[in-house]
Amino acid sequence: MSLPAPSGARVFSPTPDAMRHALLAGLAAVLLLAPRGEAQTVPSPFRYIELTQSASGYAGWLLTDRGEPEIGPHSGPIVGGRYTVRLSGPLSGEVGLAASPGERTVLRRLSAAGEALRLEPVDDVTSLVLIGEAGLRFHVTGPRTWNGLAPYAALTAGGVWDVMGRSDAEEGLESSQRVSFGPAFAVGIGAGTDWFLSERLALRLEARDYLWRLQTPEGLTEVRRTQNQWTNNLGLTLGAALYF
Repeated sequence: MSLPAPSGARVFSPTPDAMRHALLAGLAAVLLLAPRGEAQTVPSPFRYIELTQSASGYAGWLLTDRGEPEIGPHSGPIVGGRYTVRLSGPLSGEVGLAASPGERTVLRRLSAAGEALRLEPVDDVTSLVLIGEAGLRFHVTGPRTWNGLAPYAALTAGGVWDVMGRSDAEEGLESSQRVSFGPAFAVGIGAGTDWFLSERLALRLEARDYLWRLQTPEGLTEVRRTQNQWTNNLGLTLGAALYF
């Protein structure tokens, strides 16, 4: 129940314009009195790699499988360089050349025909293994880094050979017992990562397995026939890449 207004009193009834003005004034006061928060941004762990080419150098150790019998190169240091160019998206093309100086063992047959195979080492001679390769590189994070890292996998094909050729220690052996290492076909399968120190410079850590063929001459085999065997040879390297 509403009570009647006292005699002579005026009843206040706000107009729509007055209510609108009051509401706007209240909102303005709230905005002026409210504390101003600083703009916040969440940094992304990803950064786009603007540069599309790189040249790199590396050094490390090559763990070789010398075969059976052990006619292949011994394990030793490896040094090399690569050039990489982005093709599209996560794919890049690469070419490379590496060298592994070391030794290999010259073997001689002691057993006669029909006897069980018996071999003896004659000498350890100098070798210089060259590896030339070309192939594709797949970047796991695409053309970007994740927290400065750019991991990748690589698949290459090429050739390998010992440029030192035959040694003096093999001159006195029968031709059927002389070993020739390469040129031979080789496949490389590797994985690694670039760690960017700046836009242009990155450290590179990589492991790459080289699969190549050793050819054993007939004079060093049980069956008196030339035999081929494929061996895995793992290179562990650390280097630097310059992007441009």
